[in-house]
Amino acid sequence: MTILLFNGSPRKQGNTACLLRRIKEGAAQAGARVELFHLRDFAITPCRGCLRCEATGQCVVPDGMQLLYPRIAAADGIVLGSPVYTYNVTAYMKAFLDRLYCWYSFSEDRRSWTSRLAPGKRAAAVAVGEQEKPEHLGFALEAMALPLKDLGFSLKGTLLAAGFLRAGSVKEDQGLMEKALALGIELARE
Repeated sequence: MTILLFNGSPRKQGNTACLLRRIKEGAAQAGARVELFHLRDFAITPCRGCLRCEATGQCVVPDGMQLLYPRIAAADGIVLGSPVYTYNVTAYMKAFLDRLYCWYSFSEDRRSWTSRLAPGKRAAAVAVGEQEKPEHLGFALEAMALPLKDLGFSLKGTLLAAGFLRAGSVKEDQGLMEKALALGIELARE
């Protein structure tokens, strides 16, 4: 089993990365092959809305996503993580999510759709924010979870971490770190 983790934070040592590494640890303990990718390293441009992917099933934009598409297609599961920026995911994560559009297959009247990705894939989503109250963190978690569900992923869990600003401060919350570890284990269960 292969699980891929995608960090939408510009910080490689920030709170989102800390939680993703803990999920990675849990998945690895459960026997999965696991890779963590920092989206900032892939120069992902926004979707052009050209719709050429509808005919071919493949995105034609020549950028960093072309390195990630085959890995996502081959993986058994993915985890998306983003800090909350103005009630939503970061621009890195938003561009990544929009570029998954090439895997949707629409009906002729465009009222329904299916996923071109193989069934049986699993996923999780993680959002981290500095605000203490979860309701002040906006819809970042849903912005990741809903597209995953639409693409046919079985959502195994979400993790919302409220009240963390200082880089690495999530590591001080043992309960949260245990939840992240358990989520990784759950993702890797056959």
